[in-house]
Amino acid sequence: MNPRDVGLMSAFSPGSRMTDQEGLLMKKLLVLVFACVVGCTGSGTGDDDPGRPGAPGDPGDPGDPTGPIESCVGGNNCVCPGAAECGHECSEGALECHVQGSTGPVDVVCNDNAECHVECQSAESCDVACGGSTQCHVSCPDGNCEVTNCVGDCVVSCGTDGDATLTGTTATCP
Repeated sequence: MNPRDVGLMSAFSPGSRMTDQEGLLMKKLLVLVFACVVGCTGSGTGDDDPGRPGAPGDPGDPGDPTGPIESCVGGNNCVCPGAAECGHECSEGALECHVQGSTGPVDVVCNDNAECHVECQSAESCDVACGGSTQCHVSCPDGNCEVTNCVGDCVVSCGTDGDATLTGTTATCP
């Protein structure tokens, strides 16, 4: 039997002791495992959950200045996947802002774009801030839809109910 093998086997036998170097290595390994567990699970406070009322990015919090939760895929000409909430804020001054919403709530902010086109007729609710865009065309569901700051060429339809009610620069579908 090789003497090195005997030394290795005796390190794991009952009553054997670790060397200082082995002990330091075990401590480092334990700290690394602990750091991975904490890093992977987060702080556990829920502060990073934007859907939690009062959290940064909460779309239902009118006092939150961060705008809609970005979930639209494709930049300023985007489509929201699935039935989850659809949120998008178009780049300021971009030529186009075209958003195809999902069946969940839709929240879109246009920023002085030449075209602000939003399709949300299948959504459970739709909020669009035209942001002074030259052209603002929104296809809303039958109800629960509001389009604000709609100036210039403003066309808002309410599903099968026809045109929206326009009061000042705000269009609504009952």
